[in-house]
Amino acid sequence: LCDNRFVRHDTSSSYSAFALDSTGRILYAEVTAPNSTSATPLNSTLWLADTSSMLTRTALLHLSTVAPLGWLSELRWTGTNSFTVLAQSGSVTLEQPPTCAFAWDTTWYGGGQVEEGTIANGQATLQPVAGTDNATGYALTDSGTSVIFTRLGSLQLWKVPVTGGTPAAV
Repeated sequence: LCDNRFVRHDTSSSYSAFALDSTGRILYAEVTAPNSTSATPLNSTLWLADTSSMLTRTALLHLSTVAPLGWLSELRWTGTNSFTVLAQSGSVTLEQPPTCAFAWDTTWYGGGQVEEGTIANGQATLQPVAGTDNATGYALTDSGTSVIFTRLGSLQLWKVPVTGGTPAAV
C-alpha cells in the first residue's frame, strides 16, 4: 500500500510517539524535517491535546534534534501529569517501496535514555532515569516502580528503579 497522507513538498512531519490517558488526553511527539534523501530533523515538539478537540493543542516542550537525545519514542502516561519516554537520536529518510513513487519515513537510532516527564503550568520537563544510558527500548514493571530495558549492542535485559540507580541484569 502507498502512503496517502497529506504531503508538504518542503518538509515532513513524523509522529514518533503517542499515549492516550483514560480521560481522553493524548500526549504525542512530532518531529519536523526538510524533505531530502537524508535529513536531520529540524525540531521535535511534545504536544498535549484532548481527543474531543484535536485541533486545539498545547506545545509542552520543544527539543533540539541536533542535540544527541532530541527524538522521543515510547511515551507512557504514569499519572495525571506524569509520563515516561525514551529519548534517542533520529532522522528522516526517503524510502522507495516498489509500488509507490516515494514515501518519507523516520528512523531512530543509537542508544538513548529513559526519561521521566512532568507536566505543570502548560510545560513539560524531562528528567533522565539514571542507569538507563544506551537504552533502545523499555517497559515499566513492578507496578511502575521499575524500568526494564534493552541496551544498544546487547541482548541482555536490564532493570533499574524508576528513581534511577545501578542497573541489574535480568
